[in-house]
Amino acid sequence: MAVHVARINLMYVTQIGTVKTHAQMTIGEAANATQEHRVIIDADIPNTAGNPAVDAYLALEDGDSFTLNHLDQTYCITYD
Repeated sequence: MAVHVARINLMYVTQIGTVKTHAQMTIGEAANATQEHRVIIDADIPNTAGNPAVDAYLALEDGDSFTLNHLDQTYCITYD
């Protein structure tokens, strides 16, 4: 059985949906950015590519036959 433990963090998201750190943004981007819970990229979990939103990540995991085991504001655990 494979288990994926994906970490979740509050991240800045620009108006066009790009995830950036505060240091990477221009003043204009920072003024208009929102903060959203996003999945942190993990090279061992392909569905974390691009810092997807939690619901999008779960849809990707479901498509790969993984089942949700636990979800809170810091972790998402799925298994097959």
